[in-house]
Amino acid sequence: MKGFLTQSKLNYILFHLGNHIHLTKELSERFLFVQHPNVVATNTGRIIFMLSGKDIQPENVLDIDGLPILFPLSDRKEFYTIDDRNNLIFHHDILKSVFYLLSGYQEYHNKDSHDALNRFSFHDSIQYKLKITDRPLVNYYFGIVMQAIGLYGVQNNFTPVPRNVFNTFGFILSHDIDYIDLYTKNYFLYKVKEVLKMKPSRLSVWSNFRLGLFGFLKYIGLLKRDNPYWNFDFLRKLERDNDFRSVFYFLDTGVLHSDAYYSFDEPRMIELFRYLKKENCEIGLHGTVESISDPGKMQSSIDKLQQASGERVVGIRQHRLLWRHPQTSVIQESVGLKYDTTLGFAAHEGFRNSYCHPFRFYDFDNDRMMELWEFPLNVMDVTLFAYQGYSTSEALRRSLAVMHEVEKFGGVFSVLWHNSFFDEDLYPGVTAFYAALLESIAHAKPENIVGAELVDRMNNFVYGEK
Repeated sequence: MKGFLTQSKLNYILFHLGNHIHLTKELSERFLFVQHPNVVATNTGRIIFMLSGKDIQPENVLDIDGLPILFPLSDRKEFYTIDDRNNLIFHHDILKSVFYLLSGYQEYHNKDSHDALNRFSFHDSIQYKLKITDRPLVNYYFGIVMQAIGLYGVQNNFTPVPRNVFNTFGFILSHDIDYIDLYTKNYFLYKVKEVLKMKPSRLSVWSNFRLGLFGFLKYIGLLKRDNPYWNFDFLRKLERDNDFRSVFYFLDTGVLHSDAYYSFDEPRMIELFRYLKKENCEIGLHGTVESISDPGKMQSSIDKLQQASGERVVGIRQHRLLWRHPQTSVIQESVGLKYDTTLGFAAHEGFRNSYCHPFRFYDFDNDRMMELWEFPLNVMDVTLFAYQGYSTSEALRRSLAVMHEVEKFGGVFSVLWHNSFFDEDLYPGVTAFYAALLESIAHAKPENIVGAELVDRMNNFVYGEK
């Protein structure tokens, strides 16, 4: 990320800082963005942000009090000082560090970095390299800026006013509906491939043979054909027990064996949509694998889902967390969506953009902040048990540690749990774990909110109506 931040990029950072502290005209007029230290000597009573024109060099990242500064300007181990001319001086480029992480610049710049599903590789991320995935570093940076401005205010007879979106912290619970039927022809064929070791499996050959046989007998009707994936009453009961509502993201048909096997207009789906609306849950779109780069396919899915559900669709999560930066967000905005909630690392719980509040996307190709909101994803079932292989106790500890980081900054904690992720053969104890997770979250007393409501909350908050 060579060069100094453009004015548009600085405005992007100040927009998000302004969601934590009132940037009044009096305060903003004191800001000075400086590219050369000689400029400091000619000013009095200013808030001076020193800027870096250098590219990121992970080996040169400076650690100050346990926080990495991505764009240091010296070896000085101070974030800021107030000099004898009453200037508040930030000695390193905190703002560029904020922009690099928050905007997802690394994903835009490193387009050739991808994992097995062609997603930006977690192991190529700065979060992995610096071991900061479990901390919302941007919030820490903003905290430092606010602390410094508070000290500066004491000397200049004004008191900065903090801003908070939530009284405590927010919580979004969501479900991606990839499948609605377990015992299908595809289930049986996949089990055959696992038995023949054509597909990797966590289970023994005998276990796969037994499950495949029972699945086949259920599929053809010789055994009672239950359907563990059609568990929406169960999901809602757990949520009601904890006074939660949730968002359900529904996947359209598309690429065979990648997208949905069900259709929005099936009679049972129409009834499900009615049930969820009655339960005051939100219906959103789970974008197909091709929709990340095809606006026509995304618009078609929205139209079909709105027609079947009778609800306006404003939110999306992309299937498999697939993403093209910033192309996918530009497409989402162009078709009228108001928020996305895709951005979490599949391979690790925590903070993909190092921030625990809602934020706006940045369109790098046009050097502009977008209107579309991102509600970052923090914890996903597949991450905990398939990617990380945690025990249920460790998964709970890790999930709550992330929640406590969000709670610390009054942000929004987002959990994704698939309706199809209750396989006790693969993950013994997973059902009890999920119930315990919801109970633990409820005990922390967050403000449960759905995405469509958070869009309105954020838009009102930005324009000072909260």
